[in-house]
Amino acid sequence: MQIDPITKEELIAIRTQTNGCSSVIHLNNAGASLPPDVVIDTVVAYLKEEATYGGYETEYKNIARIEDTYRLIAELIGADKDEVAIFENASAAWGTAFKGLKFEAGDEIITCEMEYVTNLIGLSDIQKKGVKVVVVNNDEHGNFPLSELENAITAHTKLILVTHIPSSGGGILPIMEIGKIAAKHQVLYMVDACQTAGQYQIDVKAIQCDILSATGRKYLRAPRGTGFLFVKRVSRISCRPSCWISLQQVM
Repeated sequence: MQIDPITKEELIAIRTQTNGCSSVIHLNNAGASLPPDVVIDTVVAYLKEEATYGGYETEYKNIARIEDTYRLIAELIGADKDEVAIFENASAAWGTAFKGLKFEAGDEIITCEMEYVTNLIGLSDIQKKGVKVVVVNNDEHGNFPLSELENAITAHTKLILVTHIPSSGGGILPIMEIGKIAAKHQVLYMVDACQTAGQYQIDVKAIQCDILSATGRKYLRAPRGTGFLFVKRVSRISCRPSCWISLQQVM
């Protein structure tokens, strides 16, 4: 679900509201976008307020605005506010959720060929506990083969884990179709949307994912040091419960 293209007038307005656009041509949005002026002004003003009144006092004064961030993130991805946690980056969000899952020797995790390197470290570590990681390779056209995914699912499969848009290539995984397969087989489904949030529309209900992580600094143009995690409520899923976590457990 790609976001509709903006108009030329909208583009000019956005560039006008971004001071960095006046001095550079910045193409590294996949690493970190130029933040708009409102982000810079808000962060600087908050820091100055902390320096004047103290950190805890400033937090208390702005608690309504801080709490509203959860609502805005939930609205962005089609979730509920209490299904969202804020982290310092996507890797921390992903790692906290993944490490919170319960696996036993003999369990299986299915992932994609173009998985993010930090995620691969987590998968490498879990294999030391006797968990099998099954990689579904791309087909001859470089596309993720849904039929191969379904064929790879066994009675031991506890998690399907994919990156929506890998940082190492231009492929886009069919996360909605993968979600249908995960739901059909009642397998937990985890999506890394680090390169997606802000660039593509995300609806966690349509995707049918149980866990989703993302960063703020890329296409959302938020400050560096921001990320978030979505975890579906336990009551909404009938997946194999032995590896389930709740949002309260990862906070």
